[in-house]
Amino acid sequence: MDTRELKNIIDNLNNKLAESIYQTIQVLSAIVSMNEKFYIGSHSRFTAEKSRLVAKALGMDDTEAFETETAALLHDIGKIRFSEHLNSLSSNDMSDGEFFQYQMHPELGRQLLEIHSGFDSISEIIYQHHEKLDGSGFPGNLRRDSISPAARIIAVADSYHNLYAKQKKNNAGGKNPIQVTSSGAYLESTDSRFAGAMNYLNSKRGILFESKIVDIFSDIIMAERKNMGKMVVVRVPVNSVKPGMIMAEDYYTTFGLLIAARGEEISSEMLPPLVRFAELGEIPHRVLVMK
Repeated sequence: MDTRELKNIIDNLNNKLAESIYQTIQVLSAIVSMNEKFYIGSHSRFTAEKSRLVAKALGMDDTEAFETETAALLHDIGKIRFSEHLNSLSSNDMSDGEFFQYQMHPELGRQLLEIHSGFDSISEIIYQHHEKLDGSGFPGNLRRDSISPAARIIAVADSYHNLYAKQKKNNAGGKNPIQVTSSGAYLESTDSRFAGAMNYLNSKRGILFESKIVDIFSDIIMAERKNMGKMVVVRVPVNSVKPGMIMAEDYYTTFGLLIAARGEEISSEMLPPLVRFAELGEIPHRVLVMK
């Protein structure tokens, strides 16, 4: 066997390994998303998308940005063993016993993922995603530079979306509590939650969260909301949906899996599943979007 043939074999194996890891990530992501019924939209997808954007803005290379995005997508996988009641609570509403159990989910997530050697770096990021600059986080009470840059990014996006999008248990379960008739109406309906979440991040800037990350994240969110205000709401065929459009309704499968969430920007990776589920009759062939 000559060198060229050996290189082709190795490249082929590497491609198969990469594809296997990618498919594993998709499966795990679907499992995590089925545990997100108490959020408006997909918490994991939001955290992953915004963490990737912040990572790139900070100058991370492609590998670092991919690991950050994947860790953000799977950061709550350690909660899959939690009861529905515990998953419905915000940390401020938990009893001491419930909060003690809640604090275990980063370690549980690491234990689940470190079984696969391809997730070594990602599992460590997940373990650290609730650490805070001042050492008040968990589970390791790490401080500042002891916390990985990726975990510091996820901490900001995760905290924002928990404040912005998590619903009380009694308010969850409705498939579309806000009827979006215009982009302006959508923004107005979310203004108070948005202001509360942003005020919290800025009040903890440099204390719990890295200042530069808060600034970049804030710029991304502000730009997105400004751009959304210029959009119109229309119903279009699924096969005409384009990246950059924003969903104006939640779309679930018949077994409760959230395919696309109201307020979520559509990425190129979301298009094939949208088309496939429409062909299967799981979602309508025409969907409501802002564009």
